[in-house]
This record gives sequence, C-alpha cells and structure tokens, in this order.
Amino acid sequence: MVATVGVLALGIGHAELRHATVASDTARARVLAISGVDLAMTELAQDAAWRTDAGMSAWSAWIDTPPGRVRYKLFDESDGDLTDDPSQACRLVVQAEAGDAVRYLSVELEGDARPNLVANPDFESSTTAPWYSQYGSRLRLDSGAAEGDAALRVKDRLLAYYDATINLDPESFDDGASYAATMWLKYGSGSSFTCQVVLTVNGSASLPHAETKLFKIDGDWGEYTLSFSPQWTGHLETASLAISGYLLGSNDIYVDSVELVRSSSLPPVLVPGTWRMETADSIP
Repeated sequence: MVATVGVLALGIGHAELRHATVASDTARARVLAISGVDLAMTELAQDAAWRTDAGMSAWSAWIDTPPGRVRYKLFDESDGDLTDDPSQACRLVVQAEAGDAVRYLSVELEGDARPNLVANPDFESSTTAPWYSQYGSRLRLDSGAAEGDAALRVKDRLLAYYDATINLDPESFDDGASYAATMWLKYGSGSSFTCQVVLTVNGSASLPHAETKLFKIDGDWGEYTLSFSPQWTGHLETASLAISGYLLGSNDIYVDSVELVRSSSLPPVLVPGTWRMETADSIP
C-alpha cells in the first residue's frame, strides 16, 4: 500500500513537472515571438528592397534566440501579392519555438505610399507655379499635353541651362536612398537635353547627379528617367530639379507629367493595435 502510494505520488509529481515545463515553454515562446518582431524589424530596416523582394514571402532562416529560436515572413492580406504595390499594407508574422511550444504572432506594417516630391507635376492647376526659370526664360501653359489638358512650355530661352526649375523639400531626401525622376519631354529640333537634381550641402551647390538624354524631335513626346542615390556629409540645405536644353533660339522645351519618387523602400513601420496571435493554418 505504501509502495502504491509512493508510485502514485511519483506519477503525480512527473505530471506536475511536465505541466510546469509545458507552461514555462509556452510562456517563453510568447516572449520569443515578441522579441522576434523586433529582430525582424531590424533586419528589414537594413534591406532597401524589402518590400519588393519576393523572397520575403517565404520563411526566413531560423534565428537562434536562447532558450529557443524564431523566424519570420511577410504576407499581403489584400491581394496575396507582396511585390505588386508597395503602398499596400502587409503583415509581418513571426514563428517562435521554445522546447515543445510553438507560437505565431503577427502585426501589420504600414504601406509605403512614396508620394511625388514635385508640386504641380502635370500642370493641370491652371498655373506654372511653383516652377520658375532662373535666367529669364518664359514659362507658359500649353494645350498640347502628353497627358491631361496642359503641359509646361519654356519660351524665349536666354541660357542653355536651368530652363525649368522647381525647388524640392530637402527633408524629403535621405542620405544614400535611391530616387527616380520621370518626366515626359519634347524639344524643337534634335539636340542634347539635360535633367539635373541639384543639391546644396552646407551652403555649397554641387551637381553630383546629372544625366544627359539625346533625342531627336519627331512630333511625339518621349518619357525620360533620371535615377540617383544622393550621398552627402553635413547638412542638406536645399534641393531642386532643373530641366534644360542646350540650344537657344526658337527651340522651345515642353514638359509634362513630372514625377520624383523614392525608389528604395522606406524602413518598416508597425501599425499600432494590429497585433494578433496566429496558427499554422492561418498563415499563407
């Protein structure tokens, strides 16, 4: 009888120990899942292409985080395609393992809207402002637009540079990030054409990012893109976009549908109040 009671007590003790271990592993897995979100956000912030990297829809490699390990992936709840539209929100899901316990935790990441950094980009506001010419060329609206109802026409050009210029917000640029300026252009008779993003750092203007496009007018609009990744040391004081043609005289410049956007992904941003527990079956 005493032996039976002893065996029973031993069995109860093992059961309680197993229960305590399971409970402890479960608690650890929950904590690891939260830590895994922080780890994933740190890694994503270091990848400029994290929103357009199709590999992000697959599980990452395991990351050892004693007393367990974590891994993560991204998925798009709206249409299932993570790479088609950076402006859509997506979810970051973390899988955490501690002992025999497994927990899944997800949180929503903000969409990357990437606004156009150019004001009045399509000249549909019945004015040429805030575009201007630095050296006296006349800016006019023209009905022969590439898109919409109006385009910018640069007349009576006095110098072969800075024909159409617009100031940009220097706070919109990040050191080392990638940007793309796209615009529709046409030019009276064939000649060289220059588009420049002008950066003023510490009071000294420089032209570190310039691209020349060569094309011959045939009565049609052409689309042109300037890609650049600005880098600087010190304080970025001003920024501007300048569109110029090399020849003077009657060769007017026409500009329409200007867009300057960040092409590299912004760092991920969590959406407050969107945390939720997941199961293996609920994750795409």
